[in-house]
Amino acid sequence: MEGSSVVTNARSYIGNVSSPGSYTVVVTNLTNGCVDSTTVQVSQDIKTPSAKIVQKGTLTCSVDQVKLDGSGSQGASGQVKEYNWRALSGSIVTGQGSREITVGKPGGEYVLEIKDGKNGCLDYDTIRVSEVGNPLALISTEGKNPRCYGEKNGVVSILEVLDYNNQVLSGLMFSINGGQYVSADEFPNLGQGTYKISVKDANGCLRDTTVTLVEPSPMGIEVVKTIVVDQGTRVDLDSMVLDVSGGTEPYKSNEWYNTSIEKDWTSNKVYTADTSYEFRVTAVDASGCEITELVRVLVKISKDVWWPNVISAKWGQDQRLFQCIWQAS
Repeated sequence: MEGSSVVTNARSYIGNVSSPGSYTVVVTNLTNGCVDSTTVQVSQDIKTPSAKIVQKGTLTCSVDQVKLDGSGSQGASGQVKEYNWRALSGSIVTGQGSREITVGKPGGEYVLEIKDGKNGCLDYDTIRVSEVGNPLALISTEGKNPRCYGEKNGVVSILEVLDYNNQVLSGLMFSINGGQYVSADEFPNLGQGTYKISVKDANGCLRDTTVTLVEPSPMGIEVVKTIVVDQGTRVDLDSMVLDVSGGTEPYKSNEWYNTSIEKDWTSNKVYTADTSYEFRVTAVDASGCEITELVRVLVKISKDVWWPNVISAKWGQDQRLFQCIWQAS
């Protein structure tokens, strides 16, 4: 047997060849010396299949496993016969020997080897699976304290959220004290307390911070409840306010209201007393918080009494007994 490559049994009926090409077999009749020959063309099937891995999903803060799909692989001469997966790093959770496997965090590098069912040729594909890390680095917040003691008008605002490159992130959701996540970045109507602010991105990554709101202390006012003055005395109502405390300093000017005649008295708080009045004083702090108290200015009125001269100081039969009755008004 002659040809490109005869491996074994070159002088037998069956010859083994190791490469494609044209081969000729020559047969000789040992009795009469006649010779005959024929030629055969040996072809080669070494077409390789095509391995292909497709990743389904992404490992994120909220996604712990993804699929690696090899069903897109194709045989060259026949169907794909074998799927053999290997983890160069990471681990295979399920699916070894099948078209699709499951891998988990933190990901890794994976190889798929396939084998053509007809010619036995192999092909490989490699993929690296990475976890998308938490990009939320810094939460910038602002707290507006309640205006007055006991009020619930405080506000917590999320100003911006930065990644690790100090870039502002968008498309975020916000929650306060474990409540529902919303797109609004401001939480109003809050009283004093410490609030937990949680931020979540589209991949379920979370970052928390706290904001503390402090209310002012309760306001107090100390006054002289009542003064008694002579008619015509100049009275300074502010002098009846001994102390104002709490709230937010500095305090504004006191406001006065005459409750006896139902009239604003702020512009008349220094006045000449001629009649007894009751006043309501309102102390106001820098935030507009108020506290009120009542005071009284009692006017003492002195009058000369005139006795008619028909009444004699001497006692006699023609005199009558008079009784003087005094009534304060």
